[in-house]
Amino acid sequence: MVSLLIDESPAIEMSAFPNPASDFVNISCGKIRSVQVFSIDGKMIRNISVQSDEIQVDMSNLPDGTYLFIIGTETGTTTRKIIKK
Repeated sequence: MVSLLIDESPAIEMSAFPNPASDFVNISCGKIRSVQVFSIDGKMIRNISVQSDEIQVDMSNLPDGTYLFIIGTETGTTTRKIIKK
């Protein structure tokens, strides 16, 4: 099992919306390098490599629940809690 720390620090300016989400989550942040999606029990659901300022993550095939998004950028990482309804 993976232990995750939720850092909602404003040090990295980022938006993740809508929250709660149903089909997609849009992430906007300068120089995104990776997005990891974990279930609330610590299982990795997705590991996405990207080189962009924006990404849309498809959640349509995931069950309703709470997910942790770890967003890696050029300047560090931040974690966001996203609810899927």
